Amino acid sequence: MDGAGLTRLDATAQADLVRAGQVTPTELVEASIEAVERLDPRLGAVFTPTFDHARDHAAAVSARAPFPGVPILVKDILLELAGYPYGHGGLRLLRDRGHVSDRTTYVAAGLRAAGFAFLGRSTSALQGVELGVPDLALHTMPRNPWNTDFSTGGSSSGSAAAVAAGLVPMAHGNDGGGSLRMPAALCGLVALKPTRGRVSPGPLVGAVNSTAQSWIEDFVLTRTVRDTAAVLPLLGGRRPGDPLPPLPPLRPGGDGARLRIGITTTPFADVPELTVDAACVRAATDTATLLSELGHTVIPVDQPRYDLLADEWRYGLSGPAPIMLARDLDGVADIIGRPLTPDDVGPVLWTTAEQGRSFSALQALEFAEFVHRTCVTFDRWWEEQDLDLLLTPTVARRTPPMTDYLPPPHGDYAVSLDDPLSVAYALAALMPLICFTALYNWTGQPAVSLPLGVDDDGLPVGIQLGARRLREDHLLDVASELETARPWAGRTPAVHAATG
Repeated sequence: MDGAGLTRLDATAQADLVRAGQVTPTELVEASIEAVERLDPRLGAVFTPTFDHARDHAAAVSARAPFPGVPILVKDILLELAGYPYGHGGLRLLRDRGHVSDRTTYVAAGLRAAGFAFLGRSTSALQGVELGVPDLALHTMPRNPWNTDFSTGGSSSGSAAAVAAGLVPMAHGNDGGGSLRMPAALCGLVALKPTRGRVSPGPLVGAVNSTAQSWIEDFVLTRTVRDTAAVLPLLGGRRPGDPLPPLPPLRPGGDGARLRIGITTTPFADVPELTVDAACVRAATDTATLLSELGHTVIPVDQPRYDLLADEWRYGLSGPAPIMLARDLDGVADIIGRPLTPDDVGPVLWTTAEQGRSFSALQALEFAEFVHRTCVTFDRWWEEQDLDLLLTPTVARRTPPMTDYLPPPHGDYAVSLDDPLSVAYALAALMPLICFTALYNWTGQPAVSLPLGVDDDGLPVGIQLGARRLREDHLLDVASELETARPWAGRTPAVHAATG
């Protein structure tokens, strides 16, 4: 099989070819390298290429590994591998210095043990907290391979673009408010956010602090449900230092059970001016019809809602992203041996970090209590409704154009230096993208985005299925049924390695 043919295959098919002796790991890697070199100038999906690293791994990997030499991109946030480049969330000053990690996270070790060849660092929304690009000299926003005039969302932006375009069959990402599911929905991919604690965030962070990294789940973006299902047991399981008790093993799927599934197209976020695009509503309702045809019971429900702007804030609204960013940038300053300046990171990132430093312990504690109350409410709601799954759109708007994310004269992302956060944190800009996804990060329950819709411009539209805690088996079983009934893997975007 030639290189173009390989790029059409999912990771499972590529691995099967290696085990059958029909292709070598090196041939898989070279096919992806050729695709990146040819197409990434149009996409901006790869932040730091590591082709020689991937070649060395492919030459040495055992064909008995689950994914021997299968190329993968890894997001430039949180995942670290000793001796491997790390830009702390897309900081060019670290990439250009050739900075490498001196430690290895459990997810990186798991992907390596599974046989994946790390082809490079994918481009992310900067530090995972900024979707716009106020300074093109400092940052990159990947383009959507379905139509390069449109964006990929974030923050696993480059990973989504690369998988959709066939540069790699699978890519790592992480999800702190929808950062796997959102770009999957906009790029026509599958993305699972596992139950909190299913995939260890260690050993660098724990999964108990509601004001920081506990919201973030590491996993992968794929083109097929079987790839997602195959990786979950390889990365799952308790690791040394994890503060949570061991989760029950993943339940075996495929029992054919008919489930009770709720549907709502009302966002979880209680924002009066927030509307849901008709294409997003249509994707969810069409999926509900299909699920009914498959024998499941689908019922309309009213789900709990939350209000981030409620009057209950005694100490003032805070949040995890600015706090995490401030700590991370302080670590970057230690690496480069001098204090950072706004010129190093841009005005939005700088001001966000300064905001994080200004938050008091009382603010952080109050926000953690708010999240906990929301978690309890949602857990009780599942019990009261007696549901197995909840169907919603993944996002509330169609794929945003690139002009939403680029500075003038390239786009409309104009940042006031007097108030850099006025654009980055405007609810009108953020809530349509996270109003269905973020709640699952707070509660720790699993959710998956599936590419079951298409808008009037031919761009993908995702639907989201959420489940009770620990019930990834329900998600994957129903996702597989939907994929069989309405296949999506054969769709090819305008920019794809197999077609140019």
